[in-house]
Amino acid sequence: MEKAQEKAQEKAQEKAQEKPKKSPRKSPRKTIGKVEEDILKIITQNPYVTRRELSEKLDRTENSIRYYLRKMTDSGLVEREGSTKSGRWLILK
Repeated sequence: MEKAQEKAQEKAQEKAQEKPKKSPRKSPRKTIGKVEEDILKIITQNPYVTRRELSEKLDRTENSIRYYLRKMTDSGLVEREGSTKSGRWLILK
């Protein structure tokens, strides 16, 4: 009886080892999208631009602009220097 259990355990271990590993999900994008490009163009022209002005120029909501700016800030593409009202955007890359 013990031999049967040992064989069953060995087969289970072999099966576990034979399973292919799951491939990772999509890798994070390294390229920037059209919205990010448009934001960078506007920041290049006017580093003191506000989120509200960006949303009006790009015909997007302020929340959408906030999302893209946070995404760009986290990736090290842009940085905010100074205060909220009188600060300016710096393009890092």
